[in-house]
Amino acid sequence: MDRIESRMTLEGDLTDEQQARLLEISERCPIKRTLTSEVVIVAK
Repeated sequence: MDRIESRMTLEGDLTDEQQARLLEISERCPIKRTLTSEVVIVAK
């Protein structure tokens, strides 16, 4: 099984709520969504 690990480092004076919101947004990243979706390969 392939595995990709991600790590996000937040800098600055952020509240817990701001950090949680940024993590929530990162979960909806188009690249992450592509990588975690089912991949269909069609040969022509």
